[in-house]
Amino acid sequence: MADIYVNSSGGAYDVVVESGAWDRAASVIAEKTAPSKVMIITDTNVASAQGARIDALKESMLCDTSSFVMPAGERYKTLTTLGGIMSAMVEAGLDRRSAVLAVGGGVVGDVAGFAAAVYMRGIDVYQFPTTLLAMVDSSVGGKTAVDLPEGKNLVGAFKSPRGVFADTTVLETLNEREILCGLAESAKYGIILDKGYFEYLKANAGVATEKECLDRQVCRCVELKRDIVARDEFEGGVRALLNYGHTVGHALEVLGGFERFRHGEAVSVGMVTAALVAEEIGFGEKGLASEAAEYLSALNLPTAMGSDMDAGDIIDVMRRDKKNLGGSLRMALPRAIGEGEVVSDVPVSAVKSAIMKHKSLYG
Repeated sequence: MADIYVNSSGGAYDVVVESGAWDRAASVIAEKTAPSKVMIITDTNVASAQGARIDALKESMLCDTSSFVMPAGERYKTLTTLGGIMSAMVEAGLDRRSAVLAVGGGVVGDVAGFAAAVYMRGIDVYQFPTTLLAMVDSSVGGKTAVDLPEGKNLVGAFKSPRGVFADTTVLETLNEREILCGLAESAKYGIILDKGYFEYLKANAGVATEKECLDRQVCRCVELKRDIVARDEFEGGVRALLNYGHTVGHALEVLGGFERFRHGEAVSVGMVTAALVAEEIGFGEKGLASEAAEYLSALNLPTAMGSDMDAGDIIDVMRRDKKNLGGSLRMALPRAIGEGEVVSDVPVSAVKSAIMKHKSLYG
């Protein structure tokens, strides 16, 4: 369906978006880097749902291939899991010419990518996203990390993949909640970057989970992210726009113990809050939050953070966000649908007011 070219300081790569993308992965990898050994890193959920596909992928590799299966869930995106992976890499005999295949959603992609970034000072990684969220966002662009108890993604590295294989037939095994999480990240691109794309999403909300619409969303989001990464690979400026909804969203994930909200659900809530912040400081057009919330609600995505979420606690976690500079709150905010900006020195009082307004309007 599409091979989308991404330029990167670590080497250009293609994002292959098509049904059956995994079937040609082995030949592409052999031609591109001819690794000495390969380790497939996945998690228990993906191993169960995609076991046959993973076995076929393993058998297709043209070199010695081993596997590591980590526990599933954000709460295992830790330095402890990372250490276990790297010990397994040593035991399997991976050297500096070896490669990692990250087969999973955003958590697997982040942890496996980070392991590849630091093992023997860096070996190749190929991303095989198995969730819609990973296909539209996290598998592209080279951001890898693990969490600390104090916050998400506080320890990590930029590690561009050598290739991404987004096999959209894999999405058929996902449950509705996982699909919705990906739709939230997809909406992010429209609200903050591309008004025409957001209009398409709104017009097709009723068929958002059908394959044709999902395929189009994956391709368009990858194209938009490709363009942003080409301008700002290491998030020194415009790339931080892609954190729209994430500053508040990450805080909700942390305060919910990484169990109350899935990542996409937290981002859904966070996008509405961020739009309210934009309105509060006079940066964004009035009605932005309600337009975002209306679309997200039409998809059955959450817009409520919960009455028990304390504004002070949310702001405390937000202060530890790695995107902040000099202790000031820094947020990606929409000015209008399809147009946004990274705003530094966002007043804490405005964020607190927006959170309270959010709880009053949406719960």
